[in-house]
Amino acid sequence: MSNPLGYTISWICAITFLDSVHDPPEHVAPHDSNEYTLGQMGKHNVVIAVLSDGEYGLSTASAVAKGMLNSFPDVRVGFMVGIAGGAPTRSPGCDIRLGDIVVSSPRDGHGGVFQYDFGKLVQGQSFKPTRILNQPPDVLRAAVAGLKAEFEERETDRLFLSHVTLNPNDPIENPGPELVVSRKLRTSDEDNPAVFYGLIASANQLMKDANMRDQLATDKGALCFEMEAAGLMNHFPCLGYAAMTAAAYAKALVCRVQRTRLENEPKLTILTSQMQKVKQDVAQVKNQMENQMGNQMDSRVLDRLSVAEEAEYDSHFNQHEPKYHPETRVSFLKEIETWAKDRRDQRVYWLIGSAGIGKSTISRTAAKNFTEEKLLAATFFFKRVVASCSTASFLFSPVARQLAQQFILKAIAKAENISSKGIAVQFNNLILNPLERAYAEIAFGKLYKTRPETLILVLDALDECSVDEDIEVFVPLLAKLASSKACSLKVFVTSRPEVAIRYAWEPIKELLRVKLHEIEPDFVSQDIMQLEAAWPGTRKLQALADMADRLFIFAATTCRFIADSLYSPEKQLSRVLKAAMESGINDRLTPTYLPVLWQFKAGRSKREADVLLERFRRVVGTLVLLEKPLPVASIAGLLATDETDVDRILDYLRSVIDVPEDRRSAVKPFHLSFRDFLLGQKAGDFALDTHQKIALDCLDLLTKKQPLSYNMFPPPP
Repeated sequence: MSNPLGYTISWICAITFLDSVHDPPEHVAPHDSNEYTLGQMGKHNVVIAVLSDGEYGLSTASAVAKGMLNSFPDVRVGFMVGIAGGAPTRSPGCDIRLGDIVVSSPRDGHGGVFQYDFGKLVQGQSFKPTRILNQPPDVLRAAVAGLKAEFEERETDRLFLSHVTLNPNDPIENPGPELVVSRKLRTSDEDNPAVFYGLIASANQLMKDANMRDQLATDKGALCFEMEAAGLMNHFPCLGYAAMTAAAYAKALVCRVQRTRLENEPKLTILTSQMQKVKQDVAQVKNQMENQMGNQMDSRVLDRLSVAEEAEYDSHFNQHEPKYHPETRVSFLKEIETWAKDRRDQRVYWLIGSAGIGKSTISRTAAKNFTEEKLLAATFFFKRVVASCSTASFLFSPVARQLAQQFILKAIAKAENISSKGIAVQFNNLILNPLERAYAEIAFGKLYKTRPETLILVLDALDECSVDEDIEVFVPLLAKLASSKACSLKVFVTSRPEVAIRYAWEPIKELLRVKLHEIEPDFVSQDIMQLEAAWPGTRKLQALADMADRLFIFAATTCRFIADSLYSPEKQLSRVLKAAMESGINDRLTPTYLPVLWQFKAGRSKREADVLLERFRRVVGTLVLLEKPLPVASIAGLLATDETDVDRILDYLRSVIDVPEDRRSAVKPFHLSFRDFLLGQKAGDFALDTHQKIALDCLDLLTKKQPLSYNMFPPPP
């Protein structure tokens, strides 16, 4: 018995030409059903496999080759030797006849074999292949080049015309001249058989269409159509001659290959494993590309929804918003965490608090904690100064994108303008229905197998929704969502204690109300008393604590005001205490902001103060009334003034207005309550009513700097 190791050439053919025959193999791979003949050609050990009787095609040959490589791992090169259907054309040198030999050689970008059943046929165009096969290894192409010198290409059997359809069961014994192609006999000095070098067309089926054969031969230069019909030998004995001439040439080719060069070639088993790895990598890339294309298509659908990026708690717009000190509100945040994980019926946590008490900071902190616990579903932070965050019209689209993105695609596809629909329609199609479908899949284990059953939606500053009617409509809808048994969504909401909002929430039964402004004052006093009393002294510290009355905005503004390096801390503190005494116990905004404004005109003559007030109203009035905050350069451009003029005004107000170091960033008040104070009567000389002024500035800018005119911006060429 022969050892499979040591056989370096594989041969799949119908007829064999061995110099000597070896014993059968000692063993083959467990799932290899091929029959093998082993032997020697020249100096090479050759393993030969024959296709099963009656079977042909690429799939059969591939199966034989796969089994052979598993059983004979040292194989370096392989030959497919057999018969093919000739494709004679009128081109010089292509007079292919029975018994002629075609050797696959690279041509016109093809590796030597052209797969004609893998491509597409476009009307009015030639056949376009979509797969290119590799070319033979260098060692074989070198041997072929050597044989060309011995068997030079030259240009007679019976060849039927293309329009003649043949029936194998009813052969034409004596065809007339009108059915066959007239070809001259080859002379004695011509090679018979002749050897041709070029493309071999291959497929999983026999070429039975003469017209298609001729078309591919003309367009692609195919010399023959390989069918690997070893089994046909039993039915068409005349084809044995063709198979024999092919085997004879193959033997001559094998004998020209140097053994040392062949042994330097990589084993086919190594190449096939590398190809399999490449195939897996390509499949992975294909899947990634398909997923990316799918995501791009989904993104195009989702782009139909309105976007409010500033409304998300971790957006770029909110990145500089104040955060809690780790040791602040500890017990309160723990209470929120307990509610979030509690499975009882209190599905809505409504945090009520007056302006500046720290509701939004709590919301951001809670949202961050929910994210870390994988409980956060979506967030929307209302902001009256940002147009896209100031109405409920923009609420449901961005929340839906965060909440149940893959489940809202169908709803968007059905209604392209869903963002312009009524609030109730948006709620049902973008929130409630998709959520119920999502949780249904969670229940059946189809989606988010590790995701918790309860998710939390955070809505901050409900009072900053500029349209009261919107609140009255969508709050009952959220009550409907909170009471839905099909999904376990909880809602965390903050707002001021206005009557309209309080009434709007009355329908919600699963409600937990927490009033932030009713926290016991003793907790604040205890914290204040832990501070050092050396300066400003216990009495003044207690007075400041009483004035703050749990308002974080007062504490933060006062600290920034007193710490202003341009002024004496003692004088700054005195201004704060004076404002508190003059404003009364029920007014919390006046002692917060009035000391800052007093300082703005302190020590000025009446004329200087009037000029500063006019500049203040223009700059600050524009800043607080804009729908979207702007950087200093944009404000200066709108007011048709220099940036330095704007900077001089803002320098006095840094304790209440956030002026970023980055000149490209927007300037905005630290808190909305500053805007509310300036629009009220208690601001005194600093009170603003500048909508008309902004409109006039805009018109002035349009008419003077670059006057308006007909067709002032001509269309591009």
